Amino acid sequence: MCDSGISLAPADVVAAAADGTLTQIERDAAQFRLDQYGVLQGGDPVPCGPNQNIGLYAGPGFATYVFTIAPRLSLLDNTLVIFALAEGQYGRTSRDDLTDWGHHRFHNSLISRTEDDPLWVYAEQLGDDYARQLYDADFWRIREIGARYTVPPSLVERMGAARGSIAFSARNLFTPWRKQTDIYGAQLADPEYGQPSETGAGNYWVMPGGANLNLTLRVTF
Repeated sequence: MCDSGISLAPADVVAAAADGTLTQIERDAAQFRLDQYGVLQGGDPVPCGPNQNIGLYAGPGFATYVFTIAPRLSLLDNTLVIFALAEGQYGRTSRDDLTDWGHHRFHNSLISRTEDDPLWVYAEQLGDDYARQLYDADFWRIREIGARYTVPPSLVERMGAARGSIAFSARNLFTPWRKQTDIYGAQLADPEYGQPSETGAGNYWVMPGGANLNLTLRVTF
C-alpha cells in the first residue's frame, strides 16, 4: 500500500479528476490540472500499482538555513593574519543516485545481499529508487582556512617595491559534520555533490566539487 497524498487542489478540480464518466481526453485534462497543485503526505493508504505516479513532496532542494563562522586573528602588529571560514547548511533533501546504482541496485551493498530490512526489501521489490537515494543533506564544512603575511618594508625595499605580502589559503578541505553519512550502510558522496533539482539526474552526471590550495604573492611597485 502507498500514501495516496492529500491534494492541494480546489474541491472542484479534485472532483473532476475522480469523475469516472469523463472521456480519456477529459480525464487527462483534469489530471493535468490536479497535478499543478501538488500533494502532501498523509493521505489514505491505497494500492501502489495504479497510484505510482503520485508526486509527494520529499523536501527542499536548497538549504533553508545557512550559517557562517569567520574567525580572524592578527599577530605581530598585524603583519600576520590567520583566518578561517566555516559554513553550515540545514534543511536540504538531496539525492545520491550513485549510491543506489553503485551499491544497492547491483547488489554490491551488504543490505542488498542480506535483505534483512523490510522497508528496503519493499522498496527494492517495487523499484522505488528514491527510498535508496534521498537523504538529509545537513552539514558543516570548512570553507576556507589560510594566512597572510605582510613582508617587512626593509625586505620589500631591497626589490625596489613599496609593499609586499604572501598569502596561503585552502578551500573546501573537509567536512567535520554531516547529518547523514550513509543510506542503508552505503557511504554517501559529498553532501553538496549533485544538482538541487529533483527533476534531473541527481549526482550521477554531475562533476563533484574539489578542494583547492592557493599561494599568492602580491608586490606593489
